[in-house]
Amino acid sequence: MSFLSDLKEERRQRRYIRKMHRRGYYSNFGEEKLTLEYLASLALPEKQKFAVDIAAADGLGGSNTYRLFSQGYAGLAVEGDPEKFGFMSRLYREFARVFLMRVFITPENILEALHTAGVPKDFAFLNMDIDSYDYFVLERMLESYSPAIICAEFNEKIPPPLKFTIKYDPGFSWDYSHCYGQSISKLYEITQRFEYDLVSAEYNNAFLISRRLNRWKPITPEEAYETGYLNKTDRLQVLSANVDMEPVLTMAPRDALQFVNGKFAAYEGKYTLEI
Repeated sequence: MSFLSDLKEERRQRRYIRKMHRRGYYSNFGEEKLTLEYLASLALPEKQKFAVDIAAADGLGGSNTYRLFSQGYAGLAVEGDPEKFGFMSRLYREFARVFLMRVFITPENILEALHTAGVPKDFAFLNMDIDSYDYFVLERMLESYSPAIICAEFNEKIPPPLKFTIKYDPGFSWDYSHCYGQSISKLYEITQRFEYDLVSAEYNNAFLISRRLNRWKPITPEEAYETGYLNKTDRLQVLSANVDMEPVLTMAPRDALQFVNGKFAAYEGKYTLEI
């Protein structure tokens, strides 16, 4: 890039940063407010105040961890995209206690990444938004680590009780279709195995708290989906691409399964889907 192009980009980034700061929040749908409420209820010791953000994007817009880092949390922020990582690395110079890592996380490298960054086994907060084989990365992580709170993206287009996940394939890359990630019922399945309570959902993010620490009422995937997505009157305004998936929301489970398989016909063999 030329000097003038660099200067123009720098000004654009500064405007973006000012805009986000003026807005007063950084997450997409208010997840950071819920995160702070849940963390306050747990009153974790100082040594556990560590946040991990897997697929942190630019570290600011849509971030569920920026607020925590700005409040002094130590942490790890991981992003594979070079442009997004470059922006985050400049922005996060003020966060001396946050370890940055440019890598695309897989089930094969997640434990090495956490170990390299010195992540405590029982750290406070995990945010995960990989848009692909999230299920398998989370499974591998929870075999060795026990975050107090998990905020995990789920594919809100696929309602309970359908259990959907992208299969692990290191070559998989999300093409911005509806076929990505995991459904809330599939997320619930894996977190139940590691003794986490589902406590809420906000559009396409679910909050889960370790059962040994949780003080909130556990809910089912159906309850979380209904309050966190289905009953949101503006859901098609903020997630307008979902309109062609609306019919599945009122179908019986087997009809819904057939509908989703039809929508995902081009991705046969790349995902699993069951009731």
